[in-house]
Amino acid sequence: MKNIAFADLRQHPLCAPYAEEMLAIINNALNNFVVGKIEMSGGARAHLDPEQNSRAEGPYESHERFVDVQCSLLSPEEIELCPVQQLTVTEEYDATRDIAFYDGVTPCTDKVILTPGTCCVIEPGMGHKPCMDHEGRHLLRKIVFKLPVK
Repeated sequence: MKNIAFADLRQHPLCAPYAEEMLAIINNALNNFVVGKIEMSGGARAHLDPEQNSRAEGPYESHERFVDVQCSLLSPEEIELCPVQQLTVTEEYDATRDIAFYDGVTPCTDKVILTPGTCCVIEPGMGHKPCMDHEGRHLLRKIVFKLPVK
């Protein structure tokens, strides 16, 4: 898995139907970042997360009904990835929140370094540990798009 530039969202098969809307939200957030959720067409949504520091440790999470598109606006961030079949569940799947949690001990099988101006597309079934330190601790400002699985 690799990160993709914001402009390349138009070419990604899962993002293309939402790309123009996503890019408008990103461009607006670059100029005026306001924490909150934005409802999008087709049941998609954007989460403009509160700023937070990256971390050295944390749990994996996964989703079933939505593809995560994690986008970095400010600082580098490492996202560790591991198929859920290789992880130990610590919090069963919550359908209301579309999330399950897993221990953070299992070594990742892959990782992506998000840099400002890039996104990472994470499909259901892939455990991911977002907001991890990359070459030190950083203040993170990000948007997470939730695209419904078709």
